[in-house]
Amino acid sequence: MYENGPTLIPGSVDVDATRGHPLLFYAEIAAWMKIFGPTLLSKHSFALLISTLLLIALYEVTYRFYNIRAAILATVLLASQIFFFVQSSMLLPEVLVALLIFISIYCFVCEKYAALALALSLLFLTKESGLILGLTLGCTFIGMVFSNAYLRENKIKTFIALGVSALVIMSFFIIQKLQYGWFFFPEHIGLLDYNLNDFSSRFQNALFVVFIGEMRQWFWIILALLTVLYTIKKRDYRGLLFVGAIAIIFALKYVPLDIFKKPVITFALITYILLILFIYRAAFFSSTRQNSFIIIAVLFCLVYLAFCAVNFYSDRYIMPVLLLSLYIYSFWLDTILEYINIRLYIPVCGMLILLSIHSFRSNNNIGDIGLGSYNALKVQKGVIDFLTNEEAQNKQISTGSFQQKVNMQNAASGFISSTQESFHNIQWEIDSLSDYVIFDNIEPDSRYETIKNDSHYTMVYQIKKGNVWGAVFTKALH
Repeated sequence: MYENGPTLIPGSVDVDATRGHPLLFYAEIAAWMKIFGPTLLSKHSFALLISTLLLIALYEVTYRFYNIRAAILATVLLASQIFFFVQSSMLLPEVLVALLIFISIYCFVCEKYAALALALSLLFLTKESGLILGLTLGCTFIGMVFSNAYLRENKIKTFIALGVSALVIMSFFIIQKLQYGWFFFPEHIGLLDYNLNDFSSRFQNALFVVFIGEMRQWFWIILALLTVLYTIKKRDYRGLLFVGAIAIIFALKYVPLDIFKKPVITFALITYILLILFIYRAAFFSSTRQNSFIIIAVLFCLVYLAFCAVNFYSDRYIMPVLLLSLYIYSFWLDTILEYINIRLYIPVCGMLILLSIHSFRSNNNIGDIGLGSYNALKVQKGVIDFLTNEEAQNKQISTGSFQQKVNMQNAASGFISSTQESFHNIQWEIDSLSDYVIFDNIEPDSRYETIKNDSHYTMVYQIKKGNVWGAVFTKALH
């Protein structure tokens, strides 16, 4: 897209590269590169800009809804998460998706109709997963229609704002249908998994990423203990419902939720969620914008996690849920500490920061939300440099790594300096024509042990960075 110019029209770029996703994120990067150049520094500075805007938006919304203490706390907590830190350095759309989701909810509850139409349209044109927020806001709007708490004029304006964004994304999908014959990328549709056991496993994993990963379990344990003190002192025991919800999430880590084998547990969880919604039903259509924001955010998170559980899943997709959970965490903690004893504020926040620092010191996750991802990049670059020195550009290379294939054939990824260094013959199959075979533990390949123990192959290169390794095999000479 950088070479042909920014565009939002399907068919203008290779669909295998975009995977049928809406093109706004790619168009923005292409426009940025047109202005600042196609260097790696330029590309990653765009990612840093989006992340900075997210921090600013989080601070501003929290400050307007609550106070400067909660705003600073929310901003510092998000900025100190490894998840956010790593994603801020990668050219991926998840941070932008989180930003637009956050802004869209804010515009919805604050009745900023033109801004809502714009933010939602940009969200939908960034990634299809943004449609989950559209569904959430649409259902909320239906509830508004039957409520006397909203003026008829406001209902009409909300309908128009939602309708405009819906027409925008519908136009994109119609053009894509005319261009390719499908609305959504067929390979992604094929990855949808409606098996309830797989659903429960993925749903639990997503909860663990948000509430337990990177030592965040201690965040929530501290909050739960303070909530107990708060409810006792205030004699409002409804807060214990949320303590119970946190306890349930932690329990799921040790008691796997099997939909078929433990239907009683499933029924109990659903009943518990409905109980919370029933008790706080008055807040759903509350005139308080803060309450409306929280209710919509919670509903969105539940639906979004369910969507991720049936779809192709990667931990980085949970970025919007992490953002909204830390937003809720910050105002909740601020409210509790202000009521219990404001002098506890600095010691408690100090503990949270120390936990984040310790997490940075101990994290070596290889995935794209962990610090080990930087070692993974070094390993991939080392393997490519070896093959470049071997002048293997026209050799037959076998690898099961989709990422490495992209790195070896696309100079824009930064692993090769020009298209002249591109490797032309890369395949998944390992056969008699394979001159080189590549393995790593970034994208584990079940064929590794077979090739490693096969006397017909010999390892000619190995690289290890931290807990990440890569290896290159070639046929042994006999």
